[in-house]
Amino acid sequence: MDGIDAPESDQEYGQQATAFINRYLYKEVIVIPNGVDKYGRTIGTLFVNGANINLLEVQERFAWHYKKYSNDQQLSDAEVKARKEKKGLWQNEEAIAPWEWRKKKTERL
Repeated sequence: MDGIDAPESDQEYGQQATAFINRYLYKEVIVIPNGVDKYGRTIGTLFVNGANINLLEVQERFAWHYKKYSNDQQLSDAEVKARKEKKGLWQNEEAIAPWEWRKKKTERL
């Protein structure tokens, strides 16, 4: 999903992030592609019934705006608001971003 990164399944709030995205399984989805990652996967923005699911995941406090790969102002504003409201994953002020979580996990191996 373009511009966002959600917690890994074994990370705090990973199960909630998975449950959020699972609400959109088996729905008609429009994908606006924005590229391909190093694994050959399409990177894009998902829309269901006109709703931007990438943005919703940040607004619902289940994902970070992935600023390393995105300068999307809507995603940035959504994360700032979510942090201020301290809901979802932002209840934990020391929440670890997924990219940092993955890096630490790789270092342990």
